[in-house]
Amino acid sequence: MRSPAEHAPVVVVDSDDESRAFIVSCLERVNLRNPVVGVGDAEEAQVLLVDEGFRPALVVLDLHLETQSGLEILRALRAAPHSVGVPVVMLTRSEQEKEIEEAFNLGVFAYLVKPVGFTALREVVTQMGLPWTLLVAGEKAEELETG
Repeated sequence: MRSPAEHAPVVVVDSDDESRAFIVSCLERVNLRNPVVGVGDAEEAQVLLVDEGFRPALVVLDLHLETQSGLEILRALRAAPHSVGVPVVMLTRSEQEKEIEEAFNLGVFAYLVKPVGFTALREVVTQMGLPWTLLVAGEKAEELETG
């Protein structure tokens, strides 16, 4: 029998349509058991992740959303009782130490600088070692890295 976390989606929050679509596609190619859902703006993320009490298996969160900082979403997520323990991977084009430090202080699992490739995302998912992941193996994984 599968645990509830195995059915919860991975949520990708990024206001850049191309970036979000690429990250969703990469995560789908990793063959996670969980569905991958893309969210395009901070307001939608706030409602889904905080206000509605939705509990995803993983959140991939862009630091710089159009109308709100990803750190603000992360703070609200960490303050919500239903989201205790939800792993978060932060994405950004910024390498500012202050932002990186604050993200880690708020408990992010990883902080990846864009552009992010398939290999980097796969490594983070693998390092997380959570039971809901199921990675492709062998030749297929190598094809995905190059293609």
